[in-house]
Amino acid sequence: MPLYEYKCLKCGKISEHLVFNEDRFTPYCRWCGSKDVEKVVSRVRVRVSLERRLEKFMDESSTFFFLMAFRYFLTSFIADAAHVAFAETVGAEFISCDEKLVKKMQKI
Repeated sequence: MPLYEYKCLKCGKISEHLVFNEDRFTPYCRWCGSKDVEKVVSRVRVRVSLERRLEKFMDESSTFFFLMAFRYFLTSFIADAAHVAFAETVGAEFISCDEKLVKKMQKI
């Protein structure tokens, strides 16, 4: 059941038709009803598996990989800067208590 596109030679618009049996189908313009149309070569859609898409995204040369790495490092930088600013504002005693609590939680 291919999807064909036809360009109307009368109004110039493109119509799509889902064709079940090409032998019995007569193309027409959905906009003006004219039968004076020509078949247009349209784009092809190919389905790619999820596994292949993930492989493509995680390829080190891909833009996606670069953006994810940039996002990770930017997030780490902002978190570190916020941690330093918080320590300067509240005081180092509170931060050291917080770090001790984190270390205890990591051991559990």
